[in-house]
Amino acid sequence: MVLSGIQILDSRLRTAGMTNRNSVNLIATRNKCKESIASHFHFHFHFINLCQSVSSVSSVFYMNFYNFLYMDKLKDKVSLITGAGRGIGRGIAIAMAKAGSSVIPVSRSLSELEETCRVITESGGTALHIKTDISDEIQVNIMIKKALDRFGKIDILINNAGQYLEKPVLDTTVEDWEKIMGANLKGIFLCTKGVLKGMMERKGGIIINFSSVGGRIGLKGKAVYSASKFGVVGFSKALAKELKPYNIKVHIIYPYMVDSNNSVDWSKGNPLNINKVEDIADLVVSLVSLPLRVNIEDIIVEPYLGCK
Repeated sequence: MVLSGIQILDSRLRTAGMTNRNSVNLIATRNKCKESIASHFHFHFHFINLCQSVSSVSSVFYMNFYNFLYMDKLKDKVSLITGAGRGIGRGIAIAMAKAGSSVIPVSRSLSELEETCRVITESGGTALHIKTDISDEIQVNIMIKKALDRFGKIDILINNAGQYLEKPVLDTTVEDWEKIMGANLKGIFLCTKGVLKGMMERKGGIIINFSSVGGRIGLKGKAVYSASKFGVVGFSKALAKELKPYNIKVHIIYPYMVDSNNSVDWSKGNPLNINKVEDIADLVVSLVSLPLRVNIEDIIVEPYLGCK
């Protein structure tokens, strides 16, 4: 499978007039090759695996070509990402900007948002950060207005923000319940409601809601957290049916543990059996880049136990 993929790619590049020794017309050639290659490599991680199977020199060439090929995959798109001050949200915002999207990182921490935007703008991307508590309806409405005033539309909403609680039910207060439900469920409702009118008018859009492994199975000692994440799933499933006539897709991602703080020494393999932030971010870019005819409603992301 890999060898045939390389042969296909090499054939397309030769047809377009490119070899490993001649990459001067890389950008022009990209446009000639884009559709035919993309038909064979919808998900970029297939392409990366292919690159890893060839020589180091060829691998560098192919990866450089990949970067040029897909750098404008999300050109003219506007993406709003909640919880984008750090961790998965920051990784997604950076990856979406690299793919050509204008991004609106949202978080409660202004300093973290400024750092996210610094990374994006220094790489040539476009970003507007907006400090927002997504559990507050007034703040969300103000945030949506600022985003629309700047960009005129929101094509992609990524509801990533959330809070975690590990506490037995007997020790859980009403304040705990309201805080977790506000961040993990009410916030998704408010942000979704804020972008829906424009998406429905344009007859298109993508909403990605982050649940958790706790949204698939009840986690001991995490009843309130699990309830909020099950709520995300129920809301998303019903919303998908409601929005299908408007060509608005709703996806649910169930991530396992993720190295959000970049604390794992990956040179030693995967000792904690978790995923990288980049794994989730790259998945999101691939997901929002799929053609309208393809819909993947549920995505469970777990570390591969055989990873070395």
